[in-house]
Amino acid sequence: MTDTPDSTPDPHPDATPEGYDVQGSKRELLRQGRLRGFVTEEEIAEAMPAGMVTPTELEVFLFTLDMMEIQLHLAPGTPDDRKALLLRLSRGMQDDGTMDGMGSE
Repeated sequence: MTDTPDSTPDPHPDATPEGYDVQGSKRELLRQGRLRGFVTEEEIAEAMPAGMVTPTELEVFLFTLDMMEIQLHLAPGTPDDRKALLLRLSRGMQDDGTMDGMGSE
């Protein structure tokens, strides 16, 4: 556990300074994926916002989906390529559902 400035143990060491628990979000997404049999690219982008996870963490999560036999539903019109997916997720998603820097043309 990490200590806060007042020496009180932090009960959620995986939470970001903004209070967002990335590890908890990943666990919940895996739980939902097991129930439904799939997760979407958009759900991954929401659970693991760009800047809060590393490309390696994204790759491990995708590997975990494979091992748990949870399908990944990609955003419409995007290439079915793992490197492209990692690039899109690491850049984040725009409000209109397109990925930052990867807008539709």
